[in-house]
Amino acid sequence: MKKIFIVTGEASGDLQASLLVENIKNIDKEIEIHAIGGDKLKNQNVKLLYHINDIAILGFIEVIKHINKIRKILKKTINFITKNDIKHVILIDYPGFNLKLAKELKKRNINVIYYISPQIWAWGQNRIHKIKKYVDKMIVILPFEKQFYKKYNFEVEYVGYPLLDMYYKKYNLEKFRQKYSLSNDSFYINIQPGSRKNEIIKLLPVLSDFMEEFKIDKKIHYLIPRASTISKNLLLDYGLKNKKNYTIIDPEDYYKSLKFTNFVITASGTSTLESAIFDNPMIIVYNVNYLTYFIAKKLIKINNIGLVNIVLEENVFPELIQNDLTVENLIKEANKIINNYEFYIEKCRLLKEKLGKHEAAKRAAESIYNFLKNNEK
Repeated sequence: MKKIFIVTGEASGDLQASLLVENIKNIDKEIEIHAIGGDKLKNQNVKLLYHINDIAILGFIEVIKHINKIRKILKKTINFITKNDIKHVILIDYPGFNLKLAKELKKRNINVIYYISPQIWAWGQNRIHKIKKYVDKMIVILPFEKQFYKKYNFEVEYVGYPLLDMYYKKYNLEKFRQKYSLSNDSFYINIQPGSRKNEIIKLLPVLSDFMEEFKIDKKIHYLIPRASTISKNLLLDYGLKNKKNYTIIDPEDYYKSLKFTNFVITASGTSTLESAIFDNPMIIVYNVNYLTYFIAKKLIKINNIGLVNIVLEENVFPELIQNDLTVENLIKEANKIINNYEFYIEKCRLLKEKLGKHEAAKRAAESIYNFLKNNEK
């Protein structure tokens, strides 16, 4: 049980994995951990077989284009795990890759722990059969997921939402303000165009046009948190070059920027929950390849794509998807939120209540460690 392999395929999963590893190492410093992950896992002294930059591919069509690369990574990952006699693998979301890996691992009598369920409650519900067949333990983080799995007679453990911990950390906002030369009298809007290259290409041009045109009776300054998977030059090339009134925020200062912010426009994903946790009303945006969207529309079984709206079980924060994502619609929805600001703040606080108590990553680490002890091979 002294060796673990972790697999995540995107920036949000890398963060969740790093929090988990930090808590596992608090229990047992001797555990050797290898992974497919990103900079945050690397900062926990985890040895990376692949970086998420090699594997972060979004959309059905994009996956098909890179299928040979994905197969090569899958094969090398399986070979590495077996060659190093690793008997426990933790999978984090990223189902397209991880469920294929889980199938191969079970053939080799390797324990499969899934931490952070794929969103099969939204689409791809037939994947439940693969999960039941190949996953030894599932740990979920959203309040409705335990009940969802119960319908399929699959026992899962609910620990709560790990990123609540980020809200309770102490942040030196004065030092943050000085680092980026930010004033105290601006209205700060946080623009989050995503953590993948194709998200930046699709979203940032229209968001940067909004930045130029949106006006209120206060001085506006835009904060653009840069994901560790995205270069500064990419942000400049797809909308920010020659724009004013914005500051690109380094990846390590992301949560400080949320604490400093009044309002968020974000790509759909984990960032919607993070924004609400920090009491930021938001607009949720998304735009993908047309064929990918067409296929997804046929498969998705829920009305909302924003996790914050899904957890709240109501359509609170506006979602501007595909053709609805225009500068005019962004301005209209931004004004609506700013004019009803306290209403949306209350919805953010309600969301935090729904997400449970903090220290979820610690509970998950304890659960996983006990599972490893009881299932040594």
